[in-house]
Amino acid sequence: MKTPTPANTGISYAYQNRHTLPGAPSQSQSKPPKLRDAFNQSRDQNTQSCQQRREAFMVKRDQPKPSLRPAPQMAYGPDRAAFDQRWKNEQQAAKPKRATPSREKRKEAFKKARNEQPQTRAKTRTHNRKGR
Repeated sequence: MKTPTPANTGISYAYQNRHTLPGAPSQSQSKPPKLRDAFNQSRDQNTQSCQQRREAFMVKRDQPKPSLRPAPQMAYGPDRAAFDQRWKNEQQAAKPKRATPSREKRKEAFKKARNEQPQTRAKTRTHNRKGR
């Protein structure tokens, strides 16, 4: 019986003889290295360093920090002045705004002129009614 040729099987010559071709990968190159152990080791180191960073951040965040304030006797004057200024600003903001006299005068003049105009409208609507 005759052995099939690449033309008959649809497989290329290079594929059939891939192990004997020059530049073919060696046995060590053909198998991918097992990375699971390296991955697990790296993951463990990352989780430990992440946990250490998290703990360091929590310690730093919860650490008491002294406030740089002078003694109460020394701070009394500036604190009182700042409080008085805020109090004054709040009082002025709460006061109702009073209209200026010139605005009041203009408002009264407008009302007077409006009331003195003759009425041009008719008070009946006879032009809209239809005859019956």
